[in-house]
Amino acid sequence: MNGKIVDANSSDMENIVFNIFYASLAAGFVEELIFRGVILNVLSIRWNYLVGVLIPSVIFGLLHIVSRNLSFMSIIQLIIAGTLVGVMFSLIEMSEHSIWNSAVVHAIWNLITSAIFAVAVSPQKDALYSYVISSKNALLTGGGFGMESSLIAIIGYLIVALIAYKIFAKNK
Repeated sequence: MNGKIVDANSSDMENIVFNIFYASLAAGFVEELIFRGVILNVLSIRWNYLVGVLIPSVIFGLLHIVSRNLSFMSIIQLIIAGTLVGVMFSLIEMSEHSIWNSAVVHAIWNLITSAIFAVAVSPQKDALYSYVISSKNALLTGGGFGMESSLIAIIGYLIVALIAYKIFAKNK
């Protein structure tokens, strides 16, 4: 997609450092501990794996809407993408019976996509670099949330989730 790379403003370095350590690395681990380490396992034991995967994944998707100024279309895309990425992280956890796999994947994903090289429709003040997409097509850009909720990302989440499911089914 057409666009341009934008360097971070040196005055935003405090935001970038905060994003690297808190919003990216720590949040990835904490979210996995809560959603996959606790909620997924409690619901899976109480009901079954399907409930254990779907309920925390939907909540995970909804959580990412909080305190964001998004259009209706961006909210719908974010709920779908957030739920699917939650399913993907759940299946990664279940495939090896360890939250550490999903926690590492989640933290690295956050680090790369939001702190180091964000892809969005406008420059991101808390990323070292932003690739600002010229397209106004929300399906391609992810709308107000960014590339992580684009149709391209959604397809990627589905592919990784299917691979993790195959590993889970083989190891079960």
